[in-house]
Amino acid sequence: MSNTQTKNVPELRFPGFEGEWEEKKLGDLIKVNSGKDYKHLEKGDIPVYGTGGYMTSVSEPLSEIDAVGIGRKGTINKTIFA
Repeated sequence: MSNTQTKNVPELRFPGFEGEWEEKKLGDLIKVNSGKDYKHLEKGDIPVYGTGGYMTSVSEPLSEIDAVGIGRKGTINKTIFA
């Protein structure tokens, strides 16, 4: 039997990583929110991007901390990195 069949260890390892994988739920690592919308905000200088690209600019951020926004609908295969 290989390591991957007896333990939770991948076949390919990056330098500096060892031991078994630890399985966790995403919600235990990050805070998951929903329902954010920019449409109630006034025009401003903070850019808003959707899956299709630049949409508009608003006057205040939707989040006061670093955040990742994942849209629920949009353009497939046209991811925007901003």
